[in-house]
Amino acid sequence: MESKLVGVSRHSKTTSKTKDIGDLTHWNYEEIIKLKPSITILLKEQKEEINRLKKLNIQTYQFDSDSIYSIEFEIKKIAKTIFNLEYPYKFTPAVITGFSLLNPNPKKTLVIVDRVPNSLKEIYVAGSDTFFNDFLPIWGGFNCYQKKGYKKISLEHIIKLNPDIIIDLTFNGDLSVWSRFSWKIINFNDISPLLQLSQATVQFILDNINIFYEK
Repeated sequence: MESKLVGVSRHSKTTSKTKDIGDLTHWNYEEIIKLKPSITILLKEQKEEINRLKKLNIQTYQFDSDSIYSIEFEIKKIAKTIFNLEYPYKFTPAVITGFSLLNPNPKKTLVIVDRVPNSLKEIYVAGSDTFFNDFLPIWGGFNCYQKKGYKKISLEHIIKLNPDIIIDLTFNGDLSVWSRFSWKIINFNDISPLLQLSQATVQFILDNINIFYEK
């Protein structure tokens, strides 16, 4: 499948010569137009990007990443309908289930999926219906942001939430911007390979899904 990619998120792990077309909230539409893709794969929550691509007459596939089970379904569907391939993996629920039972005192956790790398502006967090909630029990945590979807919130809002742990997935994000706060900050590089699926890009999921699956 990788050989058919022409553009990917800057977070994606790929060895093919593909163009960087941006990230979750900042897209390079000029580059996308130049690439002339047959289809673009993006999260169903990215309404603004979906509408803009449609206006550019670029076909979109809206990826449902609400849970690890929907991710399994979507990957198999993409493999079959777009690439005409059978995806040979089966999800192993035991990898995730049971962790919440092992920790009676879960930590309040906030997942930041993107922000301005060198400041605490344009902060986007993962809500209660995103697949991050399937992984937080592994950390002994729970999502303290209970609204749905991926939302932009202010630093003041984070202060009110007062999480015990912040997982900051910002690509090349400067963690020193959090130094004046007492929260425990976990960045992308600190996350174990098991949780690297949390990066919200389709290609990253395709590259790392074997961690959660068995043939």
